[in-house]
Amino acid sequence: MTKGNGYVSKPFSLSYSGDVKRSRGYRLTSIKTTRHSVVGQLELVGEPAHAFGQDIANLTLEVEYRREDELRVHISDTRGTQYQVPSDFRYDKQPEDAPRSTSLYFHHQDEPFAFWITRTSGEVIFDTRPDNIPVYEEPLIVNDFPVRDTVLPAYPLVFSDQYLQIASALPSETNIYGLGDVVATSGFRRDNHGTVQSFWNGDPAGNSLDRNLYGTHPFYLESRQSAPGLPSLSHGVFLRNSHGTDVILRTGVVEYRTLGGTLDFTFLAGPEPHRVVQQYSNVVGRPAQMPYWSFGFHLCSIGHSTLLETQEVVDRMADSNIPLECIWNDFYYMDRKRNFTLSKDFPPEPFKQFTRRLHDRGQRYIPLLDAGMYKPTAENDHYEQYAAGHSLDVFLKDEEGKEYEGYVWCGRTVWPDWTHQHVTDWWYQSIAEFKEAVDFDGLWLDMNEPANLPVASDKWLGAKAVISVDGRRWVDLGQNAWDYPPYAIHNGWKSLGDLTVAPSVVTSDGWRHYHQHNLYPIQEARVTAAALEKLNPGKRQFLLSRGTFAGQGTMTAHWLGDNDSKWTSMRETIQGVLQHQLFQMPMVGADVGGFAGTATEELVNRWMQLGAFLPFYRNHNAGPPQEPYLWPSVIEASRKAIDIRYRLLPYWESLFATATTEGIMPLRPLFFEFDDANLYNVDLQFMIGSALLVTACMHEGSTSVTGHFPTSNGTIWRDWYTYEVLTGIEEDLKDIPAPLGHIPIHIRGGSVILLHTSSGYTLKETRHQPLELLASLDSRESAEGEFLLDDGLSVKSLSTRLYCKAVAGRLTISPFGTYQIAQKLDQVVILGVRTKPTKCMARDAEVEYAYDSVTQGLKLSGLNASLDKDFELTFE
Repeated sequence: MTKGNGYVSKPFSLSYSGDVKRSRGYRLTSIKTTRHSVVGQLELVGEPAHAFGQDIANLTLEVEYRREDELRVHISDTRGTQYQVPSDFRYDKQPEDAPRSTSLYFHHQDEPFAFWITRTSGEVIFDTRPDNIPVYEEPLIVNDFPVRDTVLPAYPLVFSDQYLQIASALPSETNIYGLGDVVATSGFRRDNHGTVQSFWNGDPAGNSLDRNLYGTHPFYLESRQSAPGLPSLSHGVFLRNSHGTDVILRTGVVEYRTLGGTLDFTFLAGPEPHRVVQQYSNVVGRPAQMPYWSFGFHLCSIGHSTLLETQEVVDRMADSNIPLECIWNDFYYMDRKRNFTLSKDFPPEPFKQFTRRLHDRGQRYIPLLDAGMYKPTAENDHYEQYAAGHSLDVFLKDEEGKEYEGYVWCGRTVWPDWTHQHVTDWWYQSIAEFKEAVDFDGLWLDMNEPANLPVASDKWLGAKAVISVDGRRWVDLGQNAWDYPPYAIHNGWKSLGDLTVAPSVVTSDGWRHYHQHNLYPIQEARVTAAALEKLNPGKRQFLLSRGTFAGQGTMTAHWLGDNDSKWTSMRETIQGVLQHQLFQMPMVGADVGGFAGTATEELVNRWMQLGAFLPFYRNHNAGPPQEPYLWPSVIEASRKAIDIRYRLLPYWESLFATATTEGIMPLRPLFFEFDDANLYNVDLQFMIGSALLVTACMHEGSTSVTGHFPTSNGTIWRDWYTYEVLTGIEEDLKDIPAPLGHIPIHIRGGSVILLHTSSGYTLKETRHQPLELLASLDSRESAEGEFLLDDGLSVKSLSTRLYCKAVAGRLTISPFGTYQIAQKLDQVVILGVRTKPTKCMARDAEVEYAYDSVTQGLKLSGLNASLDKDFELTFE
């Protein structure tokens, strides 16, 4: 790959037709096939069309059968001058051995070149043959208005320096999930009849619906039912490309249009949806291990603008007995909003005492870091971190080789060039010195898309370079072909450089921000994660990042960005959380209560309860105060929900440990667990693991909620609070009471859940509490579960896996591993025991028990049993 491809320093003009119908595609001129690979050469057919770029004459085709369920198809320019995602950010590992068999097959036609992917059964899952794809001569209509550039008149393979296009046929009725980061009006399931999804990381600034947001994840999962009554089949498609991209869905077609790079596709066979996501973890890497305290309740507000105010919040949470695991500060802790500095309202010595007290009580502290660094505007305005970075030349450069300047909260701003050879040392030194002043427990990476405020981005983007003359497009490459490429993706802020760093900015590795914009968050994350690992070797780090790229879950958590204090925003939370489960970024949540606007008591009450059952749980806002202690009803609702969350810590930790080791989603849509076409569009309910179903009430003034409760194969649902079986389910639907302060949770029959008997104020206290095993028997009077336990803090902690099974009057727990479980098993509850036992035995000793005939619940307390060795309980 040649660096710095394509920029012409002196002005000259090129003409682009803007007409893909003029392209005749490519022909395959040679091919070499082995059992596990295909390599071929492609050449342009006919005269170049130059629709939206300079057509590239010669391409290379590479097909790899990487695993039995994974197939890679890569079409690149033969000269290797197009930018590709660097190997540093490829978290897939080449299998040691070639697969012995395959579930997917590559097929092709020579001219015009096209390919299609099939299953062993012959089912086609991706098909680029133009004759099989419907043509659209009219634009897509959304809200009664035509959407520009959504005509799909022809489907040749287009491969130019600044525009690549390829399309695939889709079934007219199918189910597509992913292609985010997005808040879609259609919900978690994308509208395959009319969607334009762009990939260009951006700050929506309150305009988030159906537009590109903070992250780039060009991955989709598709689920199909070939015929009513037959099992559905799912597969996955991933495009590894960091350039600005449009993906257009219209009935029967998905089309990719990307502004450079190569076409690097990975196809995943499934066929179950959870297996697709698991297979995707082999491509982008598996999630980072989370420290146990990250599952606690976090609190932050821009309004906490002094150390005294921050301390008061911590004290009021304690006085209200609402558990607080971690307190955060937004940029007001900084001196004039400059990274790595302290405001006069956060004096150093009292700040150290504050964090010391937090740690003594088992609590944590996290501050914010913005991606942009302040650049002094006067000679007597010294800023050490800028001066050190400037001396090492680590900031992004403009066309003339000067530091590219923008404007963020701190004022005049420059941005680190994460490709610079000295940036890692400079960033580490800045963090290390800051750590000496502020004993933080994690870092919050904000504004790292990167965001740039309008006062700056307007300055740096000159006159539009693309003009139309006699129906043809003329581009002056000498000005800003990078800022205004010939094809304009549907970026929410129109041009690529609006509210971000100009794409024409130069990086030290010889490329441009144009190529690496979507990589900026993961570049920062990698350097920051390395710094924290150096400061705390062997410990799990906690990084929260707003901007993301595919594979970033290996390093950071994510929150869904700036939402609103509205009921619609609360409902939209679930689709965002489920999206990021697909993307292998499971530690994700929204700003509880909403970030912008004024939250009502009822809204905060409901949202505090919903947030307690999502992975990352933080109340964060910029509007009027919305801390949970402000309203008595919210205090009670918060205590109730947090108690459940904290007691479930072993379950949460096990789910996330399994995500790290196996790539399995902790949270799941219902259709992942139940193969039912009626569940494809359900995104106001979700499963935590396979055992718990959450049905939150999320409509103002409502006191009940209608939920889906699948009963296939005799599935039983039991109320978490009463243990009673849910009855009266009709066509898998049931309206259930949800008074304010109550969030309905149901236990799936056949499940075993490991939890604590009680919760503490912090998770450190909670982890010392005894354990309880809750078994909810299914219609066959059996249940099982598996749990992975470790120290919750170390990267290479010893671990023990517990296998739990209840069947035929016998419950067994079998440990495998070397981690010593300090907590004793104090209590066992078994639901669905149809008759009262006459005797219960635990490890060959008779034990006392209680039996409830209403819930058919058997309860044994005071067991004080070690889980470091086999445990058996019988009841007869």
